[in-house]
Amino acid sequence: MLSFTPSDAGTYYIIIRGYGTGSTGEYEMTLSEGPIGCSNAQPIQLGDVVNGYVQADQETCDYFDGTGGVTVQFDVDSYADTVLVLYDEDGNEWFYNDDGGEGLNPRIRALLQYSGRYYIAVHGFGSNTGSFTLTFQIAPEVEDIFANPTFLPANTRLRAVITEADYFYNDTISFTNYGHAYYFDGTGGQTIQIDVFADSLGSEIDPIVYLFDSNGIYLISDDDSGIDYDSQLVYTLPSSGRYYVIVANLRGAYGTSSTHFYELLLTMR
Repeated sequence: MLSFTPSDAGTYYIIIRGYGTGSTGEYEMTLSEGPIGCSNAQPIQLGDVVNGYVQADQETCDYFDGTGGVTVQFDVDSYADTVLVLYDEDGNEWFYNDDGGEGLNPRIRALLQYSGRYYIAVHGFGSNTGSFTLTFQIAPEVEDIFANPTFLPANTRLRAVITEADYFYNDTISFTNYGHAYYFDGTGGQTIQIDVFADSLGSEIDPIVYLFDSNGIYLISDDDSGIDYDSQLVYTLPSSGRYYVIVANLRGAYGTSSTHFYELLLTMR
């Protein structure tokens, strides 16, 4: 495979020759535009819903001409565990997402930085293969999850329900999901423990918990360190001040008080 990025507009020539004097025979040559591994990309436009199939160790690619300053969103719906990658016009990986959508489906929400060509690629996670549906749209409005966080008292077990109204997006971790935000004030050098109880209580939630500093900068997260699929995060605070917590459902789903509930406990040591 030969990959080449022209430095100037103009005419270029390709020479094919046999290796050694005795090498003769027929051959086929394909010329493709796009990132390496993203050959034969097909055009896609805003509003399109396209179907495809991911082969083992291969990317299925589409390209589009985007407008700088516009926030777009790509969603994959598949029974296979898939991954989304967004490339810029030079083939540089710009966004990567594995499970940011519902269940094991990926989602990319991106603010386009320039007007020009982009490439979106779908491939299986590991050796996963299967059919998929890719949706391309203007990103819907979502609530800033840190706009109205709930106070999280220490040593008090809270109960909450993840519903359809709890859809959020977080820029720091490029993550869309259903969940809630909390805050607490801590002291530098203090060790905290955050437990999210769900699976062990019979809930359908597979909880994941994230910790952020006062500026909304991601610090640490935990998925399954608790009982069964429950979360348990243990962390020593680097400084005194405000901290934020996000509790989300790793399965990317919501429900009712009888199916999608959890209990949250902050312990300060």
